[in-house]
Amino acid sequence: MRERMISASTHSLESLLKTFYAEASFDLPAPKRREFAFQHWDAPGPNDRHHHFSNFEELRRVMEHRAPKALFASSAHYLDPGHPRIDNKGMVSSELVFDFDVGDLPSHEQSDDFWQNMDSVATHVRRLLEERLPELGFDTSNAFISFSGGKGFHVRFFEEALGGMSKTAREEIQNHVSGNAMNPMHVFGVGRKTPRSKLRPRYIPGLTGGWPGVVSACTREYLLTIASVDDATALAFMKANAPIQKRGENKGKKVTVANASLTEIVRAIRASPRFVEEGGIFESILKTKKNSDFVVESILWLAKIRYGCAIDLSVTSDPRKLLRVPGSIHGKTGLPCTVLSRDELNSESIKRKIAERVGEDEVNICLKHPVRTPFGNFESEITLPRYQALAALCAEKQG
Repeated sequence: MRERMISASTHSLESLLKTFYAEASFDLPAPKRREFAFQHWDAPGPNDRHHHFSNFEELRRVMEHRAPKALFASSAHYLDPGHPRIDNKGMVSSELVFDFDVGDLPSHEQSDDFWQNMDSVATHVRRLLEERLPELGFDTSNAFISFSGGKGFHVRFFEEALGGMSKTAREEIQNHVSGNAMNPMHVFGVGRKTPRSKLRPRYIPGLTGGWPGVVSACTREYLLTIASVDDATALAFMKANAPIQKRGENKGKKVTVANASLTEIVRAIRASPRFVEEGGIFESILKTKKNSDFVVESILWLAKIRYGCAIDLSVTSDPRKLLRVPGSIHGKTGLPCTVLSRDELNSESIKRKIAERVGEDEVNICLKHPVRTPFGNFESEITLPRYQALAALCAEKQG
């Protein structure tokens, strides 16, 4: 824990940032091969790019002087990371990265509470490391995990063998772990060119592991639930697990089906006792293709939200992505981007590490208007632990 002299003077955001960066350490290997980018307080995104530093001591001095809103570094390693043209940097390799953000969670997992959201996102990080990647043969014991300081986490893999993966290979990994594009041949045992109308989830006794096992288990759960509860509960269950529309003006909203159609589905399932055990969603049982498609997509959606990883789909496939540097402050929240062990993937551990990294000595600040922070609401002239004061001043800066 950092020890600082307690001062009665009022501290500004700039003074707290400069003090923080005077002692900062940045937890990221190979700095001299990375492009660095700054986000200044009066501009969006990483707007000041193409910087190169031979070591982190050079970077620390710049950060202490500038005290920017945010600091980013490339996941790619370059021969000439400071070149102003991206195509002339000479990419040598790129880390495999995953970005987890609360905004990518299913809506029912999101909360108004900052730390509850972090615990929800952490569940998806553990799912990546313990389930989805190991079934692809990945050793996740060396995963580099960091709290972003904002809405979630980053997971990086530095292994040299992964550095040369193509964008296509990264997209396939991304689609697998997210459940975003389940391979029909793997999940349903059919060829790639089989029409989607012929793809049918099935319950296969004894099948476990991977997406085939997940879809099999979800098929059984979905059908058993409908067959075993009263009508009102069955309809509520089906509406709650309705798939999301993928296109059109209602993209992102749940598919809606009339109660009459849902009731017809319930009666069809209950009228076919062998249906649940044998699996397969057939028009001959559900009468119409519309009802059949609704059940199929609902089961696949249930499988995805229960077992898929909610990741930012623009990150893993991009070998040149810029990510926040562990050890830097997130300008919106005032929280440091912080390296975590797998056991520290929980809100209490994160709060403890934030306090240790920024400091717990009390400082005086003066807020021009009330602010909301991950540590509570503050206003007026107030004395707070340094880590909470920094969060309050950053929140004030956002307006």
